[in-house]
Amino acid sequence: MAVEFPTGAYKPMAPKELADAILGAAREAGAKALDAYREVMGPALPAGLNVMDLLQGRVDFAGVLPEEPPLPDVVRDYVERGRPGRGVGRAGGGEGGG
Repeated sequence: MAVEFPTGAYKPMAPKELADAILGAAREAGAKALDAYREVMGPALPAGLNVMDLLQGRVDFAGVLPEEPPLPDVVRDYVERGRPGRGVGRAGGGEGGG
C-alpha cells in the first residue's frame, strides 16, 4: 500500500502536520466506508442488529437468531431421523452388521 500525493504541497509541512493530515484523511475515509457499509448491509440485517456491534464483535447471536431456525421439512426430517433406512448415529452403514 502506498500513499500518493497529487502535488508537492506536503513537502514544506512539518512531520507532525503531515502525520495529522494523513491520519485525518484515513479517519475520513474509514467513516465514509462505514457509512457505505451501513447503507448496503443495514437493511439486510435482522431487526435489532446494530451494524457497529456486528463489526466490533459485540453481537450476542443467541439473542438475535431464532431458537429453532426455519428448515424445510425434508432437512428437519434428516436432522431428526438420519437417512432413510439408516438410524441416526449408526456406524458401519450397512445391513447385516460387520
